[in-house]
Amino acid sequence: MEGRHEQLLVYSMVARGEMVLAEYSPFSEDVCAAFSALATRASILISYSARTPHNPNADAFLSFTSDNVHTFHFLIQDEFRFVVVSQHLIERKIAFTCLQRMKSDFYKCYMGANNNTTGSLAAHALDTEFGPKLKDHMEYCLDHFQKLQKLPSVRDQVQELKESVLENIKKVHESQIKLEIDEMEVLQAQAENFQRQGEMLRIEMWMKQAKIKLVAILSCVLVAFIIWIGICHGIKC
Repeated sequence: MEGRHEQLLVYSMVARGEMVLAEYSPFSEDVCAAFSALATRASILISYSARTPHNPNADAFLSFTSDNVHTFHFLIQDEFRFVVVSQHLIERKIAFTCLQRMKSDFYKCYMGANNNTTGSLAAHALDTEFGPKLKDHMEYCLDHFQKLQKLPSVRDQVQELKESVLENIKKVHESQIKLEIDEMEVLQAQAENFQRQGEMLRIEMWMKQAKIKLVAILSCVLVAFIIWIGICHGIKC
């Protein structure tokens, strides 16, 4: 194991509304009951503030400090509240990792397709069955404490994803600008080529017209000269 950090995670719970379905704590029943009562009241209050009219079914990750020692971490989804209590010095991402594992395991066991078996359960009905799983998830996070500390937080992951998306958008935008510039250069080159061809065509047509006029003038001069010679019967009249 990578090193145990005993008593950093001290309590965990799964509840449906105000009803605790399963809980676990390595401490005495009195301590467990105290954590349970406070976690149940706090999760109900927090669940109302965590929901918004625009997104009433969104998952909620929240933390609540009860004293100078413990922090209650909540994951609220649908009608269920997942709670883990930690010492203050623990990083939130470790507690939230534990909550995610608890939720995933719970939904896998009891909330599969056409397999919602929690509706008719009484309070603490899953203590024997799911309580050991809560213990396993807490111990997993304690056993892998150092490894989990090195993992990026949810906020870091979101920021990294945001930066990646912005970078991709920037690249696409730059590519579009380059493509537009290339297209403009091609169009400008085509316009200049068309202008040169038009100028050459105008010069060619002017030359043809000049040749025709010159031929016409020479023809007229020649005809006049012939007539003049015919009238004068020679060069001199």
